[in-house]
Amino acid sequence: VWLDMARLVNGHPLPAHVWPFAAAFAGVFAALPLGALWLGDNPTVRVGPWWSLRTAVLRRWWPSGIAFAMGIYNTPNFTLMRALGAIVAAAASELAVRGRAASSRPDDRALWEPPLRRKLGILAIIAASGFVLGEGTFSFFILLSQVK
Repeated sequence: VWLDMARLVNGHPLPAHVWPFAAAFAGVFAALPLGALWLGDNPTVRVGPWWSLRTAVLRRWWPSGIAFAMGIYNTPNFTLMRALGAIVAAAASELAVRGRAASSRPDDRALWEPPLRRKLGILAIIAASGFVLGEGTFSFFILLSQVK
């Protein structure tokens, strides 16, 4: 992506089939915010004569054009590891909350759940920072070991 961007900035033409691809994705990512507006604040949306959709589930997983625009500059190994880490953190948070919920009264849940999730989020950030620091340190030692 960076090489193609540098070529474009320095006056080289776009690759052969960029315009149909760009037009298709412009349509998709123009439709996403329109779809979010269509969902609105209604709890359900009628899709057909026989069924409706719960919009809370759709809004939770509704993709963002901004996320896509930023994601095109990241390599898959970086993006996939971040996605995997987010899934593991969400699963660990859910397991911790369920484990705590099993051992406490249901009416106390509103008192302890938000602080617990906040602490788990901070722990995930600290672990991620440690992984980044460890990767950088390890790659430095690999570089030193290859110097002859």
